Amino acid sequence: MAKHVYLIVAFDSLDHAGEVYKKIEQAEKEKLVEIDDAVVVTKDEHGKLRHKDVGRHAASTGAKWGGALGLLIGIGLGGPIGGAVVGAAGGAVAGALGDAYSKLLDAGFSKDQIEMVGEHLQYSSSALLIKFVGGDVNFIRNAAKQSAGELLEFEVIDQQGEDVEASFSKGIERDR
Repeated sequence: MAKHVYLIVAFDSLDHAGEVYKKIEQAEKEKLVEIDDAVVVTKDEHGKLRHKDVGRHAASTGAKWGGALGLLIGIGLGGPIGGAVVGAAGGAVAGALGDAYSKLLDAGFSKDQIEMVGEHLQYSSSALLIKFVGGDVNFIRNAAKQSAGELLEFEVIDQQGEDVEASFSKGIERDR
């Protein structure tokens, strides 16, 4: 049984979600927060919904570990120079496989979840969807407050046989 914490921050502007994500991304580099996935959703003045997956963190972590493993194997097989060449190739392959594996499993936000959030957005606005893993969740709460964002936060407990999409939908509707 896994618990997922979702944070959705809605903004009255098209740009604020991306700007706040940059702050959160920096906080993640500083090990203040850890997120699994993040998506910026915008709804333009005509009601057209767009989204950009800005936080495929599971894939990047896998690529880093794959690159390190490739380097170690390369050093064992070809010494320092051969190790660098084989390691770089191994890292590239591991990165590609990690990204493909992540897209295949898509542990982040589904298209249905993104569209659910988009339905609640006003025209000419944006939202930042975050799947939070750990660290100081108050950092994200404060970033939302400082940028005049409306924060929606809820937990989904992934139980065997329970529909995560339905639980996500209930979280959005309950807290609206």
